[in-house]
Amino acid sequence: MRQIIELHAQGKSIRHIAKLTGQSRNSVRKYLRNPGLPVARSRPKRGSALAPYTAHLQARLQEGVDNAVVLLREIRALGYPGGYTTLKNYLHPYRIQRELATRQTIRFETAMAEQAQVDFGQYSYLDPEGQTRRIWAFVMVLGWSR
Repeated sequence: MRQIIELHAQGKSIRHIAKLTGQSRNSVRKYLRNPGLPVARSRPKRGSALAPYTAHLQARLQEGVDNAVVLLREIRALGYPGGYTTLKNYLHPYRIQRELATRQTIRFETAMAEQAQVDFGQYSYLDPEGQTRRIWAFVMVLGWSR
């Protein structure tokens, strides 16, 4: 940008400046008319085709229905003109939230000498002579010390 302004101050033509900088002539003109840094204009928010159907979707999500194919069929019957991907993207955070809520593990704390978990099993292995041997294993995990 500074280079364009300096070349213009030296009396160079817009065409010559464009050739030297690798910019189009229209870009050079734009930068010369408004010498400040370019500022991106914000775009107006567009409404979603799904917006009129979110109340129905929220009600169905509260009932536990989060299958996008089923919900798409229902809202298409109500007049939804949009596609499957828009609906799937809308449902994604709700499905993740529900999955995380069901996957949470509550830690079980016990006092000292109150609980132990025991497992007992049989294991097989080959000894150096090639014979299969069996051993029994007993494992105990104390709840307090783990």
